[in-house]
Amino acid sequence: MRPPSTLEAFAPLGLMLAFLGAQIALTGDFRPHMALVLAVAAGTISGLSRGYSWSVISGGMFQAWASGLPVLSIFVFLGVLVASWTLSGTVPFLVKLGLGAIVPDLFLPVAFAVSALTGILLGSGISTVGTVGIALAGVGKGLGIPLWLTAGAVVSGAFMGNRTSPISDTSILAPQMSEVDRRAHIRVMARSALVPFAFSLVLYYIVGLFVPLALTDPEESYGVIRSLESCFNLSPVALLPVAVVLALVLSGIEPLPGFFLSSLSAVVVAYLYQGWDLNIILSVLMDGGNFSTGSIVADGIVNRGGLGSVSMLFMMVSMALCMGGVLETVGSMERILKSIVSLKGVLPLGCLALLTTMLVSSGSGSGSVGIVVSGRMFNGVYRDLQVDRLWLSRYLVEGSILIVPLVPWAACGAFVASAMGLSSSDGSMFMYIPFSFFCLISPLWALLSPKIDV
Repeated sequence: MRPPSTLEAFAPLGLMLAFLGAQIALTGDFRPHMALVLAVAAGTISGLSRGYSWSVISGGMFQAWASGLPVLSIFVFLGVLVASWTLSGTVPFLVKLGLGAIVPDLFLPVAFAVSALTGILLGSGISTVGTVGIALAGVGKGLGIPLWLTAGAVVSGAFMGNRTSPISDTSILAPQMSEVDRRAHIRVMARSALVPFAFSLVLYYIVGLFVPLALTDPEESYGVIRSLESCFNLSPVALLPVAVVLALVLSGIEPLPGFFLSSLSAVVVAYLYQGWDLNIILSVLMDGGNFSTGSIVADGIVNRGGLGSVSMLFMMVSMALCMGGVLETVGSMERILKSIVSLKGVLPLGCLALLTTMLVSSGSGSGSVGIVVSGRMFNGVYRDLQVDRLWLSRYLVEGSILIVPLVPWAACGAFVASAMGLSSSDGSMFMYIPFSFFCLISPLWALLSPKIDV
């Protein structure tokens, strides 16, 4: 079996991006599914032409898909979670609180700050997007703010919290792979977050000043609230599902059982308190809401979720996992990484470590894989050159957990799209990326900032 040349290694990814660009330009359709299928086919053909058997290639492809099943299962429960939180009145009640408390011009910086605080407390960007993010999406919808703008603020805050939190998995894995003191790593991550956080906060404030709001009159907001109250009993009882998921996540439980138990409690509230019968509950859990509140804005808030809403995202992530498995099996990923490392004399070492982590994280769809692979590649290099490996641990985090939510076909990016109600067909699942300010500024600041004493 012949190893791939540099051109052969990059060709499947190049074809995928070229096809997706042509598809968007010619049809206006942003869905990357067929582009991913093309990348899988190109990688398979490349492997077959170099002596790999179909059984080996397909084995690697399906093994990669199987490894992603725990993440894919979260999508199923996320669709159920959003629908059940609507049925229980949780989302409508949180929207009522938000419309009454948040000044519209300050919504984006508030959403960013609240998501950041929640991410630090939970230590998980996914859990933050799946809880606070869902509520903020409803509030933003009620204010007439585009969902992709709200998503940008939520993603920035949620994964800023994940990056900085002392209880996040990256705060354990990155110092392990870099062989540095974990407490020193946490101090560096906290101090290095201050400048990107401040810049992001200012940018969200500026952007918020130019957003044309649908509800500029308080009476219009009250009209949305009255429409929601006509269909739901809006009281603190509706917050039970939120309390359940936050209590479970704070206790250290994984997101999946937390989402399941929160959905279960929401169904109980929907049946016993909201008074929905079982036929309606099952219908909404399967197909999403079909409520008529008398307000177009309110209808857009409550008619979300359901198993059907995540089907396209489920297929997209499945194809991305298969693509990664094929490229890994036929040696393309290894060749791409070697090509990057060979630039050591051209680009700064820190830039190479950051780019490699970004590439592996986005290609695999997993920040943890990016940290492990890049940590193994660069730990020895940093040690031999006697460069402080706290820099490496910082690059590993910056290039992983802040990048995966910006890759639409990666599991994390698809999770964001599903939770925030973004669509692949209209391009909104791409439009939030340039407005995820912290996720874009922080890696750049890592390359430009001076050394931070610990």
